[in-house]
Amino acid sequence: MRGLSSVKKAAYESCMSYYTSCLAAKAALEARVCLLQGVCPRLEKFEAKLQGEEQADAIAKAVVEALSSMLKAPPDCELLRIGRCRYLIGRIVETSRLANLFCAFCRRAEQCELCRKLLELWHALSSASASIWQPEEKELIRVEHVGFAKIGYLKLGGKVYAVFQRKARSYLQAEALKSCLRVLFEKPPNGHGIGEAIESGMQTIREELCRLAGYNWFNEVALEAVMRYFRLHELYPLIANPRVTEVYGTLGHELYFDHIPLGRCDSRIQLTSELYDRILSIAELDPHSWLDERSPSLKTSVETRYFKLRITVDGAPLAEPSVDIRNLTSIQLLSLPTLVSIGTISYIDAAKLLRAMVSGASVLVAGPTGSGKTTLCNALLVFVSPSARIVSVEDSREIEDMNRYGKKHHMYVVPPIESGDREGKWEEVLKLLHRNPDVVFLGELQHQMHVEAFFTAVESGFQVIATTHARSLRELREKWTRWRSQFDPHKVDVVVIMEKNSGTRRVAAVKQGGGLRAENRAHIVEKLLQVLEKGEIPNTECAKIVNEAYHGVGA
Repeated sequence: MRGLSSVKKAAYESCMSYYTSCLAAKAALEARVCLLQGVCPRLEKFEAKLQGEEQADAIAKAVVEALSSMLKAPPDCELLRIGRCRYLIGRIVETSRLANLFCAFCRRAEQCELCRKLLELWHALSSASASIWQPEEKELIRVEHVGFAKIGYLKLGGKVYAVFQRKARSYLQAEALKSCLRVLFEKPPNGHGIGEAIESGMQTIREELCRLAGYNWFNEVALEAVMRYFRLHELYPLIANPRVTEVYGTLGHELYFDHIPLGRCDSRIQLTSELYDRILSIAELDPHSWLDERSPSLKTSVETRYFKLRITVDGAPLAEPSVDIRNLTSIQLLSLPTLVSIGTISYIDAAKLLRAMVSGASVLVAGPTGSGKTTLCNALLVFVSPSARIVSVEDSREIEDMNRYGKKHHMYVVPPIESGDREGKWEEVLKLLHRNPDVVFLGELQHQMHVEAFFTAVESGFQVIATTHARSLRELREKWTRWRSQFDPHKVDVVVIMEKNSGTRRVAAVKQGGGLRAENRAHIVEKLLQVLEKGEIPNTECAKIVNEAYHGVGA
């Protein structure tokens, strides 16, 4: 408060007092309006905390009169209402844009005298307390719309922060949201999993509020109501955003996530006990997944019309309660040309892998957790001939259904290794001998029996794609030979080593071991190499070009 005159100091204290009073029950409606306009996403929490506290009308009247006198403006000026929310706006709006914001509410000429004076007062008040105003420069670098939410990405001090806001709602939409929630509480959704329960809730809302179904915004409002009912509305902007690849969190700390193309980003969403328990309850709907002292880690897949996730939950005594949510919908954006474009893999290494896929070579992708192993495998499977028969054997479905891309894909899911079943993949590989596949995807090789299944499939003449955890080819060889001396990764046709650093994923090396077969398909390779130059395209567009190339040469 140093450097301020007594008048400005009194005005500052009055503003802070009125800020508290405007959150009281008598001003709750005004607070909600501010929230809907995107003035402050956190206002709802403060309002709930202060709900029911009575403030004297004299305080509000005194503040209005004081500001009116200083600004020489009438007490009913619209700007004074915005001035009361000085602190709130200052947390989310850049100072350079405040004058324009004031003018928009004032509805007078741009940069009018009144707005200029209010901005001067703002600067004086904001310098009074460093805890209230953050002087660092913030740069808005990206804005994304995900369903009913809006995400702004701010660059501050070398880090990227995500700020979540609800989209602005009209009065009718706000009332519709309340009606949707009332319907859900009167007729609770049902289903065997979260996907069925969400669809049940949406269907119930459509039936009960059929008169509103004709509005183009209705489905978005209904979805927000369902997400709020299941208390997933905070997570929704992350788990339903195809550009968010993975979300991480430890109990009591804020969530952070990996983003395409921004890399590692921080959020203001805290992993509370309630949110942790909610994620755990969704994961435990899988009959093969549970969390207790004997099994302190679980992994499962959750698929709905709106998001597709692989959820890993850890608990005591293994570690502090934590979650790792992999967004499997992001994989559809990450085609091989896109991975080349964003720098995950070089054009030369991508060309090597493309030739390997066309030649029928087996590919093993190794790297640490979250380095993009499955994403790369998924992108490679898009380059398989549409006439080839693909069989995938996973303990948790992570790759896409290649049938949507015009391929012939048959998917099998075995119990996860955490359930104690270590021979599921081995048994399925034996059955593959009678299923006559051309390409086999085995997912992650986590155990000795999985590696045994991999080499059995390769020796049976199948083209095999798989992933495994290892930071280098040397580390991989040491791990495998400890299990069995015959397990030598150098015998694999192609081994890809991936690395991850601060959310950035890249292919570090492509090692060719056993040599490539069927080198007489150079004509199709030449056509497919042109696809790598298409830039950032989704797998749908990439698959269309690839399939046309195969059909063009009669493959």
